[in-house]
Amino acid sequence: CSLYEFVCWEPSARGNPDQSAIVWIALRKRPAKAESIVHRSAKSEIAFPRSERTDQYRLKDFELLLTDLVRAKIAFKTTEEFSSMTPATKGAGLLKFDIHGNMRRPVEMAKILTSLHIPGLFLMMPRNPINEDFFGNSETWERLREIRELGHEIGLHPDVFFLIRRYGDLYKGLEASVTEFSKRGFSIRSATVHGDTRAHIKECKMQANDFFAEKY
Repeated sequence: CSLYEFVCWEPSARGNPDQSAIVWIALRKRPAKAESIVHRSAKSEIAFPRSERTDQYRLKDFELLLTDLVRAKIAFKTTEEFSSMTPATKGAGLLKFDIHGNMRRPVEMAKILTSLHIPGLFLMMPRNPINEDFFGNSETWERLREIRELGHEIGLHPDVFFLIRRYGDLYKGLEASVTEFSKRGFSIRSATVHGDTRAHIKECKMQANDFFAEKY
């Protein structure tokens, strides 16, 4: 890849990565050469660029990364296709994006995916202190519908610790979240959990996925 370099891989289960259904790949930005740094004008950028910080990326960089992956003949799957994959499937994966704020930027990302004929899964948090200031806004749901109309799936990104505190029961919280999305016109079929990394949770050595048994 012209923008990022490989750091490490980690299978979702111990053992041979070839036998793991999911393998996480960590990338980092390649060091920029001073002579190659170009200050782009606002008109030359896709909307809402970020800074040159090493832990952030511009939307144009996002597009170039995807283009490199397409050239490498990586097959991008829908969630339905991805869920039926076996460990023997080669050269395929799922692109998912957790939404925590700035509803305009995910729309721009969705447009890039559509232009490259790549399906994406965009995951919205249920009502949470993190998104309380924009969750109920009509613009939030208009932009989620726009993402869906671009051909992508809207899924759920629940904070299981918050749902347990709020509802006293994880499954009641999940049911309430799915019901609220349904009332707003979104049928939820996919979800990934939000990893709460606050100190008091880390001290207990708990992770969000500890609440879900594999067979479920």
